[in-house]
Amino acid sequence: MAWQTTLVTNLRYYLNPNDTTTFTDEQLQRFIVMAAGEVFQRLGTTDYVADYAALSITPDPTTDAGLSAIITVRAAYIVIRSQLHQYSFTAGFSITDDRSKFDGKEMLASLKDLLKYYDEMFEEGVNGYLSGDSSNVYSAILTPYTRGQ
Repeated sequence: MAWQTTLVTNLRYYLNPNDTTTFTDEQLQRFIVMAAGEVFQRLGTTDYVADYAALSITPDPTTDAGLSAIITVRAAYIVIRSQLHQYSFTAGFSITDDRSKFDGKEMLASLKDLLKYYDEMFEEGVNGYLSGDSSNVYSAILTPYTRGQ
């Protein structure tokens, strides 16, 4: 299916295009299927099915650029939420030693900001999609874009 390459590439680019080792393609596909299920539920559509156990999305959502963008940004949100959860156990402290300082709390704050940003992008995408503005959803989420210009 095209979503397994297209959406994985989009998500990898959205998270960090230079890092191909943190997540395997299969791990990213799992995040995408999970996100797709949330998106379909939020949009109230029964036209698509996201099956986490079978690692499938049917029909292929890449035929709708706006829907693909919403799924990508939701998958990015889930990835960052997962990382925030993981790092909260190991990075939620600061150490000051004479002239040096390590503050893991700043990394957590950055992840929280990113999480908020992705959530706002998701809400904007869903609202645009539901209002019939699907053509601009892709541009607004996945490209440098200024609405109405």
